[in-house]
Amino acid sequence: MVETITFKLKKATDLPLEVEAISPDTLAGKKLDEIKKMLAHEGKATHELGAVFDVSGKAGEAAADTKVVVQGSTMKLRRIGEAMSAGEVEIHGDAGMHVGDKMKGGKIVVHGSADHYAASMMEGGELWIEGNAGDYLGAAYRGEWRGMKGGKIFVDGDAGFEIGAWMRGTKASQGNGEPLIHVKGSVQLHAGHHNHGGFIIIEGDAEGNAGSEMGRGEIVVLGKTEPLASFSKDASEAAELAALGLKGPFTTYTGDNGIDGKGKLYLMAPGAKSVAVDRKAICAIKPAPAAAKPAAKPAEGPGPAAKVVAEKKPGKK
Repeated sequence: MVETITFKLKKATDLPLEVEAISPDTLAGKKLDEIKKMLAHEGKATHELGAVFDVSGKAGEAAADTKVVVQGSTMKLRRIGEAMSAGEVEIHGDAGMHVGDKMKGGKIVVHGSADHYAASMMEGGELWIEGNAGDYLGAAYRGEWRGMKGGKIFVDGDAGFEIGAWMRGTKASQGNGEPLIHVKGSVQLHAGHHNHGGFIIIEGDAEGNAGSEMGRGEIVVLGKTEPLASFSKDASEAAELAALGLKGPFTTYTGDNGIDGKGKLYLMAPGAKSVAVDRKAICAIKPAPAAAKPAAKPAEGPGPAAKVVAEKKPGKK
């Protein structure tokens, strides 16, 4: 049985408030009094959750049995649902930076917009944003080599710079299927920068440089964009993208040739009809089957030279 626990913000804080404790994994199995005494961080100050929120309801025994509702949320509430593996989080209002950061499973719904780094380095689960998303949606942190590895992100509005940057594909997906981002609106520069797998669908325009330094993966832009000069136009169009349930035709490009990349950029072919994206079909995409591991090579014994050395008696040259 799923239990619901509700956090209603009493008043907005002066500084951003780190509330990584508001996650099904962290709250599961705890009594209401324990939860109220859990800490949130505002700059150098710490606050008990009960001092910042009216807390009601109860948490489930396990994360999968716990639904968290945040009411009156603002962009100053950061890290909601961080690293969650199961359960559900529903946010009424906006969500601050790092919502769904490193999440591995479960579902987060934001009835508003989300600030920068939403679902960064995501491994599984779903994030739904009804408003706009900031920069680095589903991306890697600076200095990291791997961004989103699995899961799905859906944005009803626009998104910022470098969405899905450093996204990884099948090998890194850990059984969660290819990572996917779908934005109904437009996005800013460098969507899918340095991708090595996964899917990005942009229904609006992409400001430019989509797929820069892309090694693998697929980016679909249904609005306007200008392909990078380092992408080469393919000889033939794609009639459809079967994996995503999208009917074409699409003009296709391969790149980024600057790094000998094999990624794909799909743009609507001239005169093509508008495309409807079916999110239910996208959610039904099954995880890619795990590749079979090669058989381990038998251990090799010492070579002839090593045997000669081993047979020499101590003291003899």
